[in-house]
Formats: sequence, C-alpha cells, structure tokens
Amino acid sequence: MCSHDVYVSGFFFRVPGLTEKYQEYFIKKYSLKEKFYINNPLVKVIDKQRNNDMIIVGVHIRRGDYKYYRNGIFYYDDSVYLKYMKSIEIKINDSLKKECFFVIFSDETVTIKGVKNMIVSKNKWYIDHMLMGKCDLLIGPPSTFTLWASYIGKVKYFYIQNKSGGIDFDDFVYATGLLA
Repeated sequence: MCSHDVYVSGFFFRVPGLTEKYQEYFIKKYSLKEKFYINNPLVKVIDKQRNNDMIIVGVHIRRGDYKYYRNGIFYYDDSVYLKYMKSIEIKINDSLKKECFFVIFSDETVTIKGVKNMIVSKNKWYIDHMLMGKCDLLIGPPSTFTLWASYIGKVKYFYIQNKSGGIDFDDFVYATGLLA
C-alpha cells in the first residue's frame, strides 16, 4: 500500500477538472437507452416545437421535502415559477425573436396558468430526467436532479434562489460549473 493513499467522501467533495474531463464518459454511462422513450408522446411534442424553431425551456418544480429543507428557503409556489417563466419568455421574444415552449417537470400537481405554450410532463422520473436534458434551457431550484439533467444533456441551467422572478441569459450556466 502506498503511503500517499487518500480517501474522500461527502456531498461537498468536488474535483472541477475531473468533472469536465470525464463528462463524455458520464453522459454515455448515465444516458437513458432510447428504447425507454422512442415512442414517448412528449418526445414527439418537444421535437415538433423545436422544428417550429421554438426555444424549449424545461422547468423543474420541486417541492415535497423542500418545504422543510433549510426552513423552506427553496420552496416556491406556482406564482414564483410563473414569474421566472414570464421573465425568460420576454427575454427570448425580445432578444432572440423566438417563442418559448415550456415543459414542466414535477412529481406533484401543477396549476400554472398564463403561459401560452406549455405542457406538463406526466412521465416517470427517469423519462423526465432524460427529457430535461433535451431542453434548450432549464430553470429550477437548487437540486441535483436538475443539475444532473443539465450535466448529462449539456443544457444551461438557472437555479432559482429567490422569489424575484428576475432572470437573464447570463444567469444560465452549464452544470460543470455547478459541479465544480
């Protein structure tokens, strides 16, 4: 045994260089096999909207345990998510001259109204995870579920840290920076 062996563990252990270096390896290892989603209706809807030149924005609504985690700091109701959706929709319309198509991912009932182009996924979690990675942008609270979808799909991710609704293109980052 080498006297220089080092063992590490814990949620906050990070090695930024390795996160980037081995991204392709992890994408291959953790990507969902096509047989699980090839005939999925939501995949077809997303592909159709992308062919219509729309920007696909995935919105991960996580509540459940977030109601109690860190005294509910990241527990947001639908009105907060709607503010962020409307904000990025305006930016995409004005700056890119394109329309948004929102795909909502949540394991609970969602009652968001007031967005023209939106669908709520009713898929199992592993399909949702793969579909999140197929979006153009992701919005959600700090969550490893969204973080890994961003990393595997190479999708820019904005995580909500307050109820303001303020969002800009520069606020989106690739997950490799968040995993670092």
